[in-house]
Amino acid sequence: MGKWLVLALVTLVAIVGRAADNSDRASQQRRHGNRRAQPSAIIAGNVTINELDTDTHEGVNDTAEFIELYDGGVGNHDLSGLTLVLYRGDESVVYLAESLDGEATDALGYYMIGAVGMPGVDFSLAIGTIRDDQGAVAIYAAPEGQFPINSPVTTEDLVDALVYDQQGGEEPSAELMSLLLAGQAPLYEDTGGSALTHSSQRCPEGESPRTTELFILNIPTPDGTNNCVVDVAPEVVSVFPAPDAADVATDAEITVSFSEPVTLGAVPLEVVCTESDLHDYTVTGSDSSYQFSLETPLQPGESCVATIFGEEVSDTDVLDPPDHLEESSYSWQFSVAAVIADWIVINELDTDTPGVDMAEFIELYDGGSGTTPLTGLVMVLYNGDTDTSYSVMDLSGFETNSDGYFVAGNESLVPDLVFSDAKLQNGTDAVAIYSGSTTDFPNGTPVTTENLIDAVVYGIPNDASDELLALLVDGQLPADEDGQGNVVNDSLQRCPNGDGGQRFTEPFQAGSPTPGSSNECPEDAAPFVAEVSPARDALNVPLNATIVVSFSEGVSVEDNWIEVDCLQSGQMTASHDMGPITYTLSMSMPFSANDSCEVTVFSAMVRDLDSEDPPDTMVADDMWVFQTATEGQPVVAGFTSNGSIWVDQAAVFTNTSTGPAPLEFNWDFGDGSPVSNEVNPTHFYPAPGSYIVELTATSGSLSDIYSQTMVVLNATAFLPAVLGATESPDSSPNSRSNLAIRRH
Repeated sequence: MGKWLVLALVTLVAIVGRAADNSDRASQQRRHGNRRAQPSAIIAGNVTINELDTDTHEGVNDTAEFIELYDGGVGNHDLSGLTLVLYRGDESVVYLAESLDGEATDALGYYMIGAVGMPGVDFSLAIGTIRDDQGAVAIYAAPEGQFPINSPVTTEDLVDALVYDQQGGEEPSAELMSLLLAGQAPLYEDTGGSALTHSSQRCPEGESPRTTELFILNIPTPDGTNNCVVDVAPEVVSVFPAPDAADVATDAEITVSFSEPVTLGAVPLEVVCTESDLHDYTVTGSDSSYQFSLETPLQPGESCVATIFGEEVSDTDVLDPPDHLEESSYSWQFSVAAVIADWIVINELDTDTPGVDMAEFIELYDGGSGTTPLTGLVMVLYNGDTDTSYSVMDLSGFETNSDGYFVAGNESLVPDLVFSDAKLQNGTDAVAIYSGSTTDFPNGTPVTTENLIDAVVYGIPNDASDELLALLVDGQLPADEDGQGNVVNDSLQRCPNGDGGQRFTEPFQAGSPTPGSSNECPEDAAPFVAEVSPARDALNVPLNATIVVSFSEGVSVEDNWIEVDCLQSGQMTASHDMGPITYTLSMSMPFSANDSCEVTVFSAMVRDLDSEDPPDTMVADDMWVFQTATEGQPVVAGFTSNGSIWVDQAAVFTNTSTGPAPLEFNWDFGDGSPVSNEVNPTHFYPAPGSYIVELTATSGSLSDIYSQTMVVLNATAFLPAVLGATESPDSSPNSRSNLAIRRH
């Protein structure tokens, strides 16, 4: 308010002074020097508003604000008959009108109206007279009296005008914009934050009155030729490494060249890589070329993206804006050269596992150095029947762990690289590591040794083609995963761990799998009885029971290797089958009721199947006893469950059956699925409904049946009812009210 009060007082004083003594006002506010005005036939002539600077200082002290008129270069042009009018933007009314009678341009054609005390001013205004928020400056070929204070905008007798505003404010009124020709926009002196340092300048000078499209922002040139040199934003003209460059060195320095000299901010560059992540750097260079030295090396085989931030790059000239890069950022990418880890070995593999092969794996080892990039390597699987590839896996982007191991395998093992269950053929086949890409090995590619790093041929010894054996060093044979007679539980392992050399199979032996860790490579152990049925000291053994003996490894047995001797029945005879780990004895006659029996396995008649001897036989005989059932003991079937369930929730059954051991079980889940022989099964129902679950317990010729109804609920249907209820007596599907129990 103080600013405008001062302005009002100044204006009032000027009006009063002009009425009292017009010549005195002219002598205080105008400077003519020795000019001689040349009368003009047309009052306006070619006079235009050539330059405008409304905002020159923070706050209200705009000590360098000015309006520059230009006569097109005629020089000493008489401005009599013209009136300068200033409009307020908020109300679109006149707040100052000054006659230019008796005034004239200088010899070059310029006339300056500006803040008092400003050098070169021809017509002085009180500091802060020109509003710097929103307004208009106009020149009329009409007397001052036609423009009283607070009179509205008019275009009558209008010679030229400029409408100006600040960005982000309300748009100028239609009345104010009528001062300009249709389609013209206001001037924004604060574009790019340059209001205090720039003025609005007409380029070319003196052309196109009542237009703003020719105005640019530049360093002020009061009472002189406008600076119509248009600045252009700095640009990135070249970078190193070049965009999309490959095989970039790990110690590469990044260089950026610009189109003109620039200065850089605190963080002008960002380098982010797939493996080494964000990089710190030091900056050297100057003017238009800078070098960025990364403080940590790039990693072999990784991809990187480098970004120059536009706001952190400023040109060094004074013609601003623009000052920064035109775009907010400039980004490019490049790839680091891969170092082929040609010292990698295949350390362990397991191709034949229990069930449907859900624990297969191939383990690589880098000798213990750890975190070795595997980029540039591929793993190829060969079919020994056709001697061609049936699968290839790209190892690019992977690396060994801190201990030096890398595992590719089935999902259940949580490996580094997952492949599908039962993917590895059981032999005689091969696994090979190559330097190359997956495109080098489409399925059906014949065996090759080109770029071969390591290979393992596995399967039955002496059962591999010459083509497959070419993957190995001459004289090497397939490694046998069944070397301990326990193929589904053993893997093939280098022993000692990691030793033996590439393309050699002699170091491989069968042992307990150790994916992702050091191979155990145990010395050979003597076979022993691992499990028996009936169990040691078992009671109530069924009279028709068979005897089952499982060994710690595959064994061969001689005649009379086992003896069964009972107190009542005496020495029992039997025949055996199966092996080489588990043997089942079928007794020639049932056991006697309530009899005590002793079973002995003779160590000297049991030999392991491996070639790592001694030891070869059991350390000592193995003996155990059991008690047969009392005749007439009943079988009682029974089970409990987790009650009713949701669809896709596991139904869990707990067997409570009793009777002479061993009991056998058959579960019918009532949904058409295959029966289960598990003791305590878990089952999933595919659809809601009521299902009768039936358990049959059998011991020899005795059996019993027990059933329950399992209710399977639809969660989608049940949820709205639960959400809508304020209180539920039992919101769980496991309410006992949902079970029906039957005894057969």
